[in-house]
Amino acid sequence: MQKLKVTFRVAILLLMFIKNSYAIVFSSEDTNYLNNSDKKKFLQKCNKNKIEDNLECLNFLGIKIFLNSYKDEKLTKEKKIIVKKKSIKYLEYAASLGYKDAYLNLGWIYSNEEFDFYNLEKSSNYFKKAHENSIKIKKNVSKNIINVNQSKLSNSNKGYVSLAITLMEKLFLYYNKGTENNHFYLSKNEFEEANNVYKKIIGKSNISDLDFRDIKKKVIEDNKIIISFLKVDINNFDERFRLDALEDLKKLKNIYTKLN
Repeated sequence: MQKLKVTFRVAILLLMFIKNSYAIVFSSEDTNYLNNSDKKKFLQKCNKNKIEDNLECLNFLGIKIFLNSYKDEKLTKEKKIIVKKKSIKYLEYAASLGYKDAYLNLGWIYSNEEFDFYNLEKSSNYFKKAHENSIKIKKNVSKNIINVNQSKLSNSNKGYVSLAITLMEKLFLYYNKGTENNHFYLSKNEFEEANNVYKKIIGKSNISDLDFRDIKKKVIEDNKIIISFLKVDINNFDERFRLDALEDLKKLKNIYTKLN
């Protein structure tokens, strides 16, 4: 009985530690980093007094702050880093409580070297957790089907596959839009090289065609906002997008070498 009490106390302390580790203090001033449209949506939908209980609102606040600061040319580089850290704080809190979209947003943030937070391992891990979280949700709906899918996907490097799909979508856009507008972001040879590496990643991951289609559909849907921003940005030629395209090609090659 004494041992049971000690175990229970340890469990309570552990839960308190986890909660405190991800403690978040919402500041209404952070909404000033949103554009007018997003701020209006946030204030209409989200109760500021219960913000810590609303993971959808925290995720919205986090990713919108990040995207707005990314496009705000008035902010200095140092200020942008501070603002982006604020956004990551909100996303990490939502992710720590299992909110799938926050995992995906963090995966995208850590996959982009331009943001000063580039970390391929972290990015892949967040994409993987998002996928695992989707499986947990579906399991409640159809337990038997998910059990079959889990056995297929247990060793499939889902995080790396999701990241590879994201990178390939961007590289396709760089090549396609560049050709459309006579901009040189990615040469035909570089795009073909990317496509070959991409196919090798899918082959090496040992993922089934059905699972690959499901993951690709989900990744494309989840990255709609990011891709829409990129489409607008690359219409006007900027040398940095050429460098970004080469970086994404490099990341794709890195994924191939890291696959189990």
